[in-house]
Amino acid sequence: MRSMNRFMQRVVLAFFSSALLIFVSMVLAPISLAGTPSQAGVSWDYKLLGPLNSAQDPETGLTIVITGYGSFDVSQPSIDGGGNYTILDAGGSVVGSGTWTATTFDSFTPAAPGGSPGEGGHLELEALFDGTGVGASSGSQHVVIQCSMWGDKVGSHGYPWPPDFVEVGPYTIHKTGGVMFNLNQ
Repeated sequence: MRSMNRFMQRVVLAFFSSALLIFVSMVLAPISLAGTPSQAGVSWDYKLLGPLNSAQDPETGLTIVITGYGSFDVSQPSIDGGGNYTILDAGGSVVGSGTWTATTFDSFTPAAPGGSPGEGGHLELEALFDGTGVGASSGSQHVVIQCSMWGDKVGSHGYPWPPDFVEVGPYTIHKTGGVMFNLNQ
């Protein structure tokens, strides 16, 4: 009889321990999910700062100068925004121009800031280009936007970090860059 009482006590203890564990798991699960990196801080803005962003087509020698802004959300994933672009020949004369609109978010990798406002990062997207003139882009193009952050040290462009840049379709030789990402909180 005594062994039966001990057995029942152990069964009851195991039952209540299991029930308590299940209850605590149910209560804490939403709290831990809310704090995961994949759910927190997923909305960002991007800005191509003025006419500072240019890249060259290695085959034609033409240069694209691109401006614009928008936002993206890595949890959706979604993206919006767009801007303008100008095509320059080797002498710096305007030979083409147009507009672009972000259509598809591909990827984003944030980078720690280097002492400047905003954040660094590497964004890849697809955009629809519409333009006229020599070298003007039309249709869907792959776009890469890189912001390395300037930091609080004085030095040459990007020192000691790699420079900011934008690549658009065949325009892949980095010339100048001025990019900013901001985390929406």
